[in-house]
Amino acid sequence: MGPSAVTLGDVAPESRVVVGMAPVLVMATIALWALAYVVTSSGQWGDHLEQFVWAHGVEWGYHKHPPLPTWMLAAAIAAFGPSIYWADALGAVCFFGTSWFTWAIARDLLGRPTAALALLMLSLGHSFTARASLFNHNSVMLLTVSGTAWCVISALKPGRHGVAWCLAGIAAALAVLSKYQALVPLAGIVLGAWWAGELAAKRARRGLALSIAIAAILLAPHFVWLASHVAALEYATQMGRSLNAAERTWNVCSFLAQQLRFLIGPFLLFGLLAVAPGRRPDVNTGDEHRQRAWLVGLIAFPLCVTVLTGPLFGIELQNHWGYQALQFVSVWLARRLRPIAPVAGARWIFIALAVHAVLLTLSIADAESPAGNVKSRVDGRYPAQAFADAVLADWKHDTPCPLRLVVGPSFEAGVVSVYNGGTAQVLEGGNRMKSPWVAPTALERLGAVYVAADPSTLPNKGVTTVNWMNVGVATPQGAPSRIYWAIAPPQSCDVP
Repeated sequence: MGPSAVTLGDVAPESRVVVGMAPVLVMATIALWALAYVVTSSGQWGDHLEQFVWAHGVEWGYHKHPPLPTWMLAAAIAAFGPSIYWADALGAVCFFGTSWFTWAIARDLLGRPTAALALLMLSLGHSFTARASLFNHNSVMLLTVSGTAWCVISALKPGRHGVAWCLAGIAAALAVLSKYQALVPLAGIVLGAWWAGELAAKRARRGLALSIAIAAILLAPHFVWLASHVAALEYATQMGRSLNAAERTWNVCSFLAQQLRFLIGPFLLFGLLAVAPGRRPDVNTGDEHRQRAWLVGLIAFPLCVTVLTGPLFGIELQNHWGYQALQFVSVWLARRLRPIAPVAGARWIFIALAVHAVLLTLSIADAESPAGNVKSRVDGRYPAQAFADAVLADWKHDTPCPLRLVVGPSFEAGVVSVYNGGTAQVLEGGNRMKSPWVAPTALERLGAVYVAADPSTLPNKGVTTVNWMNVGVATPQGAPSRIYWAIAPPQSCDVP
């Protein structure tokens, strides 16, 4: 923080309490949004089921993604036992941590009062509201990237030793192990530090080299794994797919429009605070060049790289890529609201809570609305427990053996496993390349439940029961989706 940055002493006394309350308020709103999703949902996020499926095997990588999120879920299950709520809890923990790191970054760059505003705006972003319970590679990437940025900013402070740089290297490795896209914001962190002039000192350059070396060592086992599992890299790079010129233009426009939609909450709070009475004359909030340099590295660079990926390489931009590209936009918005106390006292809190209340009301109303429309399946409306109970009832009718294996798509097969105690392994798509922890002889020894949306893909030999149920999600033809399953019991329950 620059020597002339605004401190609590520069803020009106009645607003100091608000500055102190902001972190607590944000943690409470994240918990509230996560709880609201759990209470109003009859299913799980599709990404949750994927993680539950993979957590049966601790690997150096999985067929679509790096391993860190799956390791986290597997650790929670190993430590506390299986539960359908672990993914929701881990999602909230990721957003708790991201909030703290973002607050600490804004504090060190802009001072505590501005950091409080940044935190209030961050809490209104789409990933911190409607998706506050979502645990996937994006939520873990937000946590680890923000942690890396804070570690680097901390390491650059005078008097800091190599420990801070070591932590930065560890955090950077964890970011890449969460999602390969993390390489873009990690490069932006280095760019921000360089443009701010903070890598001019030899000590800083040595520290950065130490961080990179530590990250490379920690990532080596995964890259060795990746060399023989190129499917994960192909998935990340959309290998074999390319948009034409018109599709690229439309994709970029659609992507940017979605990012604006995701940021409605922060921009709404920004606008309300900007026009609120009680503004003071502008004041110096610290080293302007340093602040601009870091904001370019944290926001402008990853956003530009992400957006240009589409038109330059024909890769289809995914809307969720914007969560990372714009994860620090609240810091920029707060800086634009200088001076730091645009409204007096608790009105900060009241305005932020009012925006939260509006968004939460709309979200709950949408969750409670009938699902009889032509949209694709909404995971939160899936009758997960009813489906899992129906499958288990047929299994118990046909065999006294415990259910140990489910074969089918990760979502539907994952539902059967997770909502029946989570102990049954899933052979994803019947492909052992996707589920290498399932033994080659498992089908013969353990029997299995086969799950499919198309009954023609179910086995016609060795099965005792074939059944189906409507899952209550509309199709474009107006009929509810139907899921099928077949029971293939083992010949004996005495398995090693």
